[in-house]
Amino acid sequence: MISIDRNAISINLTGRGLTRVPRKLFRCRKLKSLSLSKNRLTEIPPKLATLPNLEQLNLSHNQLTRIPSELGRLHNLWKLSLNGNQLTSLPAELGMLSNLTWLQLNRNQLTELPRELGAMSKLIRLYVRENQLTSLPDTLGKLSCLTILAANRNQLVSVPPELGDLVALSQLDLSENTLRSLPPELGRLATLTQLDLSKNTLRSLPPELGRLAALTQLDLSENTLRSLPPELGDLVALSQLRLQGNHLTAIPRELAKLSNLPDLDLSRNRLKEFPALSNLERLDLSRNQITMLPHDLRRCSKLAVLNLSANLLTSVPSQLGLLKNLRSLNLRGNRLTSVPMTLGMIPTLDLSDNQLTSLPPTLSPVFGIYGVHFNGNPVYDEPRPAQKFETAMSTKRAIIRDGTALVFHEVDGMPSLHIRFVRTLRVPDDGHRYPLPAGMGLLPVRACTDATGQVPAQWRQEYSFMIPLHPGETFWLALDGAPGRPCALKVGTGGINVISGKSWDPTSLQGGHRPSLRQHPMGTRPMQDYVVCPPQRWLDGYSTERGTIRQFVAVPRGKNPTVEGQLTGREQCGELALAVYGSRRMECFAMTLPHEPLPKPARVSGLGVGAGGRVSQKIYPDRRGSDHWEPDAFVFASVHFVPAAAWQGLTGDAPPAVPANPRLFAALGYPWFEYDESDMDDIEPAASLRSTKSVNEREGS
Repeated sequence: MISIDRNAISINLTGRGLTRVPRKLFRCRKLKSLSLSKNRLTEIPPKLATLPNLEQLNLSHNQLTRIPSELGRLHNLWKLSLNGNQLTSLPAELGMLSNLTWLQLNRNQLTELPRELGAMSKLIRLYVRENQLTSLPDTLGKLSCLTILAANRNQLVSVPPELGDLVALSQLDLSENTLRSLPPELGRLATLTQLDLSKNTLRSLPPELGRLAALTQLDLSENTLRSLPPELGDLVALSQLRLQGNHLTAIPRELAKLSNLPDLDLSRNRLKEFPALSNLERLDLSRNQITMLPHDLRRCSKLAVLNLSANLLTSVPSQLGLLKNLRSLNLRGNRLTSVPMTLGMIPTLDLSDNQLTSLPPTLSPVFGIYGVHFNGNPVYDEPRPAQKFETAMSTKRAIIRDGTALVFHEVDGMPSLHIRFVRTLRVPDDGHRYPLPAGMGLLPVRACTDATGQVPAQWRQEYSFMIPLHPGETFWLALDGAPGRPCALKVGTGGINVISGKSWDPTSLQGGHRPSLRQHPMGTRPMQDYVVCPPQRWLDGYSTERGTIRQFVAVPRGKNPTVEGQLTGREQCGELALAVYGSRRMECFAMTLPHEPLPKPARVSGLGVGAGGRVSQKIYPDRRGSDHWEPDAFVFASVHFVPAAAWQGLTGDAPPAVPANPRLFAALGYPWFEYDESDMDDIEPAASLRSTKSVNEREGS
């Protein structure tokens, strides 16, 4: 027994298993809202129309096959929901609902709509999705208040031109029909913001669509479009455009004018080329027939994600790797036989299923590590020993990842810091300060214990690594610290701390003596001898002036051209020393140096490091203070610089190419980077490093 208050204003009988409408309802003369949804009703009694004050009526999800014409007398009704029934037609009298603003007819079996619906002058929302409609009445064009029309998942083969008269329409969904063409009158929908035409059979579009000035979302996916009108470039408000799954063979250059469009999906088309769309951040061109990339690709400076998988590319230009914001590049399933070394700067790179027989030294053929994929290439025909590219996994020392990065691990196995050695342009040493030059590929890193050729005995330590450099070449350290897990990094070259200019040679430490971190007391400007990662993202050289460093430059040792030689009068160490410290609170690092004395390196043929030209860069002060870091728990690595000419004899790998000179740098369009550090402070540089002469100055003396 259902209790019904005859004075009720709102009654909800949803999901009560009703097979008929309770008679007591007809006594509720004050009733304004009634829900009978999710029952088993097969008919609605005409007497329901005797409720004069009814404003909302929900009859959805029943088993209704017809609606009584008497419902057209409910003149106060503003919302009517008939979703999920078995209606095949509607009475013409529904057009008499002059105050109706919301009509829901989804998921029925309607084959047509009565023309009288055009008399609902206040109708704002009309939902007729998932029916069997083959057409819409032209009288819908009279609904001057209509803002939403959803007619998707029907069998529409056309829409009436009168829809262009819907002056208030903001959303139009015609997806999943069988539309072959569109009337040009749709270009008159001045207030339209969302238009979904996906999953139809459209072969072309009227150029008048370019007049939809308010349009922000346009879905044309899964049609049979062969071309696009250039006028689409006039849709300046467009922020979402979907074009995947068509038959497009070309893209109009006018789309480059869409300044508010961050991403574009052009996958599964028949494109052979595409224009440089300079405003895009994400671009999907997978499963096309692209054979070449645009010559002005460097205009795409905002591009962060680019998918070119399953195309017909045989080569890619080096400028692709120079797009400064590119973080993910998918080239899987093309016909590439070689790739430029500049791709080594892209964090996530997929080169699987190509025809690569060799790789540049900036890339490693270790599949699936650190976001770089190479499987399915002939380069795997001759298996290489894994230890050549990666030392055994351990939490007690730095390891090599991808043959290009030193990774310092915490005891829980989570990486705390990745350090990569990036080739770059040696800026002129002319007294001027230059912006940061672009990276030109990663230098390979190998464990000295894995060397196949003869290396000095002093190098064969578990913490010793080596990289190849050409004499006179410069590089910078890319520091990828884990967010929320900061660490302190101390760097030295030739036994000299690159921040403080003080002697620092960890290999001479004995017993419990460990390399400490220096910083002035609180209340004075920090004078620290280390960097904190994050926020420090890179280190290009020696801290010599406020906001300025002098580049690391590889030089042969002798006649004291190195910073070590100038400050100590001798050249014994040469190598790069790295010590990474964890937080006292986290107690994160487990590795310490052995208690016995470490062997002192003798004079060897490795290169040393001198100072080069000036570039803009700050060394950020440690706001935590040096006491935050645990001096007795750190990971140490020693990196030796091998002359490039000797690299193949030591490792079996080809040496890196000769570094680019300024003329080639400019010709290839390599960018300069003005990194905004205005909100970051800088430490005071050491006087000893400020007075250090550059390599050029030493050679001229």
